[in-house]
Amino acid sequence: VWDMEAGSRAGVRCVGLLCGGIPRADLEDAGADSVYDDPAHLLASPAAFPPG
Repeated sequence: VWDMEAGSRAGVRCVGLLCGGIPRADLEDAGADSVYDDPAHLLASPAAFPPG
């Protein structure tokens, strides 16, 4: 989760994927703005790609 923590500190919007084996709570605690089950779930979620 150190990459999530680093991204959050840098002001980067961070997205976590549960297929990597890290629990949702750990990703959220490390600064994930959103967490998805897997890449297919991410790509199927319009909220993951806000306009602008």
